[in-house]
Amino acid sequence: MSRTARLMLFFLALGPFVLACCWAIAGLPRFSGPEHRYGALAADQSLSASKINNAVTAVTFDIRGFDTLAEEFILFAAITGILLLLRMKREEKQENDLDRARKGRIMFKTSGAVVFLGRHLMIIVALVGLSIALHATVSPGGGFQGGVIIASVMLIFIFVNSLHGAAEMLTRIFEIVESIGMLGYLACGVCGWFAGASFLENILPKADRGELLSGGLVPLINFSVLLAVAGGFCVLLLEFVKQELIHIRGDGQ
Repeated sequence: MSRTARLMLFFLALGPFVLACCWAIAGLPRFSGPEHRYGALAADQSLSASKINNAVTAVTFDIRGFDTLAEEFILFAAITGILLLLRMKREEKQENDLDRARKGRIMFKTSGAVVFLGRHLMIIVALVGLSIALHATVSPGGGFQGGVIIASVMLIFIFVNSLHGAAEMLTRIFEIVESIGMLGYLACGVCGWFAGASFLENILPKADRGELLSGGLVPLINFSVLLAVAGGFCVLLLEFVKQELIHIRGDGQ
C-alpha cells in the first residue's frame, strides 16, 4: 500500500473516531455535578449485592471484572514485549559481568549497614504489601497496589544481595508466579460457565460485610491480580538487572 493510500485510510477512520469522541464527551455529566448515575449504581451494587465495603474494589473486580481482565492482559503483553527486546539485545552482545564493568557500567559496593537494614526492610515492605492486597474488600487497596509494593521487595533484594548465578533462577520462578496469576483470573471466570452462569459471574457465597471473604469470588480474583502484578514487575526488574546492573559485593573482586 502506498503512503498516499495509507494517509487516506487514516483520515477516513479519523473522522468517525473524532465524531464519536465528541458525542461521548457531550453526553458526560456536568463537571463536579452532585449526581452521577453510574456512581450511584456502582455504590448501590457494592453495598447491597457484593457486600464489599470498598466500592473501588467492587467496581474493579466485580462490576467491571471483564475490563480488569483486559487490563491484566495489557500488562502481561507489555512486560512480555519488554522482555523480548531486552533478551534479544543481550544475546547480541555476549559480554561477561567484568567486561561490562570495565566499560563503565554501574557498579555497587554494598555496605554492611545497608545489607542489614535492607534485609529487615524487605520483611516489613512485604507484610505491608500483603496487608494492602488482602484487605481490599474492607479497606482501600487491592492486588494492583499490593503487587507493586511487593515487587519493590525485589528491588531492595537486588541492592543488598549478589545476584550472580541466581538471577536466572529467580526470573523463572517469578515468570511462573505471573503465569499462575493470569491463569487464576481466567479460571475464576471459567468457573461461572461450569456453574451454569456467565463468565466472571460472582457465584461463590458471600460472607458478612466487613470480613475478608465478603466479596465471594472477588478475593480470589484480587489474589490472582496480586500474583500477576508482583510476578510481572519482579521479572521486569530482574531483566533490567541482568541487562545493565553489575552488583559487586565485598572488595569488588
